[in-house]
Amino acid sequence: MLKIEKLTKSYDGNLIFENFDLEIEKNKITCLIGKSGSGKTTLLNVLCGITEEFTMEESDFTNLSYSYIFQEPRLLDWYTVYQNMKFVLSKDEVNHKDLKKHINNYLKMVELENFSHYYPNQLSGGMAQRVSIARAFIKDFDVLLMDEPFKGLDPAQKKQLIDRFMDMWKKNRKTVLFVTHLLEEAFYISNDIFVLGDKPAKIVYSCKNVYKMEDEEKEREKEKIWQILESQT
Repeated sequence: MLKIEKLTKSYDGNLIFENFDLEIEKNKITCLIGKSGSGKTTLLNVLCGITEEFTMEESDFTNLSYSYIFQEPRLLDWYTVYQNMKFVLSKDEVNHKDLKKHINNYLKMVELENFSHYYPNQLSGGMAQRVSIARAFIKDFDVLLMDEPFKGLDPAQKKQLIDRFMDMWKKNRKTVLFVTHLLEEAFYISNDIFVLGDKPAKIVYSCKNVYKMEDEEKEREKEKIWQILESQT
């Protein structure tokens, strides 16, 4: 298990977290779901060190390595797809004798091996996000953070991208903390789901072992979570 205890964080006097606790299982996909402004992205940024100026009594997330898939691709415009992949690798990995094959194998997983020489502005939004997913997985990491990475895609693109992500995750089964506000995404991807609510934020509901549930049980859990989200102001 990975846990944090008594996280407190505020912005401009607005208390986001106060003595917040969270415990997730390693090597599984855990989803944080909640309305906009509930603190989901702030929590990811605190864990990986993007956000500072907080207090926390205990954290198993300290000194871990992270990959991060953001809402937008965040590719380097002046680099090709291949160069964007190479950019995140360590010196030892870059010096690997089979580097080109290694990078192309990951691009192949997202069906973009023929686009390695393209620049980001030559790609569609869905293609660029597929590069982001491949880039996140090629990097050696302990925890993958995902902040609504499928946002803004049409249904066909979204399903394709989620399926590619799941294929890649099943190859290494790293620990994933996934943020969304969409129930369908949460139940399609996650092993465990935690609902963030109230201000300051706290876990108001949890749904464990989603992948073991029958369809009827999933629908009941979706309805419970939907009612919780609807009741939040």
